[in-house]
Parts: sequence; structure tokens; C-alpha cells
Amino acid sequence: MDLEDDGSRAFADVAISYSKELAGKERGYFTFSYMESDWTVDANGVQHIDNVSVRAIETYDVVHPLIREEAASGHPKATALLSSAHS
Repeated sequence: MDLEDDGSRAFADVAISYSKELAGKERGYFTFSYMESDWTVDANGVQHIDNVSVRAIETYDVVHPLIREEAASGHPKATALLSSAHS
């Protein structure tokens, strides 16, 4: 097995995306893969990664909370949330 460092790196962390493919998604789990040479630092000292490859592992839709009246009236979303919380 060759253990020579090829300069590739990967991590998982919090990220903000403005991608149209992720519109309506609240959160998710992603992998980020890049080469160490892709790091750049701007004039303010903020690090950026150019040419990063991002892969979604799992994403979750945005949660739209109900108002109390909807929950009390047996709104279908409230019923679904309550039944899933007790399963």
C-alpha cells in the first residue's frame, strides 16, 4: 500500500450554499474533496477553496412551523409530525 501524500484533502462541516439544486433544503450532510493546492487566502485573511468537489450525502427539506391554531385544529402536518415523534 502506497502511503505517499498526494495532496488531496476532505472534510465535513457546516456550509452555506446558494445552489439552485439545494433550494428548499434546510440542511444536509455533504462531503468536500479538494487538493491542498486549491486553498487561497484573500486580502482579508479569509481562506477559500477553489475547485472543490461537493457531494450531497443526505438533504432535508425546509421545516415550515405551524401556528398554534393549526396544531390545535388537527392540521394534517401537525398530525404527521406528532405520529412520527411517537414512533
